[in-house]
Amino acid sequence: MKNKIAQLLIFNSFFVFAGCNQGLKNNFNFDQASQSSQNDTQVAEPGSGDSSTQVPTNPPAQDQTTPTSPSIPNTDPAAGLCRTLDFNGIQWPSSLSINQQRSLALALTISGSYEGRSQWSNITNNFDKQGMSLGLLQQNFGTGSLQPLLFKMHSEHFNEMKSFYVDTDFKSLEQMILNWKSTHNVSGLSEKISTLSTEELFPVQTSSPLDIEDTDLNTLNGSNNKIEIMAQSAEMNWVLKTVYSDSGTTFIPRWKNSFQNMAKSSGYRSLQVQASTTLYNRALSYFKYFGFKELRSFLFMYDVVVQNGSFSDSHKNAFNSYLKSNPSANETQKALKLLEIRLTSVKPQYVNDVRSRKQTIINGTGKVHGENRNLPQEYCFNLNENL
Repeated sequence: MKNKIAQLLIFNSFFVFAGCNQGLKNNFNFDQASQSSQNDTQVAEPGSGDSSTQVPTNPPAQDQTTPTSPSIPNTDPAAGLCRTLDFNGIQWPSSLSINQQRSLALALTISGSYEGRSQWSNITNNFDKQGMSLGLLQQNFGTGSLQPLLFKMHSEHFNEMKSFYVDTDFKSLEQMILNWKSTHNVSGLSEKISTLSTEELFPVQTSSPLDIEDTDLNTLNGSNNKIEIMAQSAEMNWVLKTVYSDSGTTFIPRWKNSFQNMAKSSGYRSLQVQASTTLYNRALSYFKYFGFKELRSFLFMYDVVVQNGSFSDSHKNAFNSYLKSNPSANETQKALKLLEIRLTSVKPQYVNDVRSRKQTIINGTGKVHGENRNLPQEYCFNLNENL
């Protein structure tokens, strides 16, 4: 009898193991519909990591690449992955299919791991002259990337937001948000937050503070830059005078705790994911433009968008010349070459940081910020999986 029970347990375990492996294999296959567009969208929102800051850009004139596949209900986007961020309670954008949500979950987890150890509640002071940076991808006041998230949190999760602050602090924060809303409406955006697209709500720029000056990445698009700069200045003044005890270095403890606790809430995490879909669309556009096929290359593109913003025409031309001279290059070789081309525009003091984190993503292993990383082992995925 004992032998029969043991045999049954072994038999059942085999099928459970096989099913898990099959699920992991299929995690990152995009729907055919999401692969149809080959248009490049030259716009991105760089992040702010240990040695970088964010600089937003205005949306491009050309068509956006926006996934349109329907979401699969009641399915975990992080299924098959391990050691991911906490995605419990996240409201995923309906524009992303379940497979696209999974690829975004992995990209957020990896790029976010470079941006700080507090994950969703990362917070940094004014060391980079951005006022304050908050969240997984370090949106900040200086570039105008943090204000939209605070605005949406106030609009859609008012009671939840208010619960994290003492009354006097919340009134001060609320007044800053409402002032930003009033100024932001001057730039032509709708009064109704529900009608705004992700691109309108989270406008991004192609320039990066990591780049050498006078590069063509620093060309701004649009006609509302003066209005945006004025708005940013007002919020910068508010945060430096209100949240710090010394105008930018030392947080007042209750303010820091309030911001971090809010950033970990389901409402604010959902807004961080919504903001990241703009970056996802830009990364997917570059992925298609450069002709990449593998997951490693998409993760590389996403980290470029987060940390470095974009690729210029000169980068694209140099890469196309490389392809003509090296038609037999494999995907890893192509990605590493594109990285070296992109590094030509990075300021010397940031080159090593940019190279180490991108090479680690492309190769799967490496040392970043003094820590040895093995990404496929850490997060349970295959780098060469085709999208």
